[in-house]
Amino acid sequence: ELNELDEIKIKYDAINLCFEVMAADGKADPEEMNIIKEISKGLDLDSSEIQRIRDKKLLAIGALDQATSSLEDMLGIDQTWDNNKIKSHLTNEFKKWNNRINALPEGKDRKFAQLMLDNIAKARKKYG
Repeated sequence: ELNELDEIKIKYDAINLCFEVMAADGKADPEEMNIIKEISKGLDLDSSEIQRIRDKKLLAIGALDQATSSLEDMLGIDQTWDNNKIKSHLTNEFKKWNNRINALPEGKDRKFAQLMLDNIAKARKKYG
């Protein structure tokens, strides 16, 4: 029904609401992240904009419970991607979070950025 409206702002508002609901308990549940990913694809939204929204929301809730968030969910990796695409994505994520960590003051946001960098390192080991 949202696609029939052809209003891009409404679509992004809907995704923002989805991320708000996901973050309400302070965790990024993998199932919730997958649902949001599917909704985004169904609405034909720009994946880089969705990642920006996701990153902003993850930063707002602070360090995530590793037990409830998979490495792929936290880093926005689509498991259907081939290794080359994953490596390219990880390089872009590293640049993004490395730039952020240097600009953030001490505190939870900087700790979260470091967590993301640590997860990128783990993913690089996992995907070669």
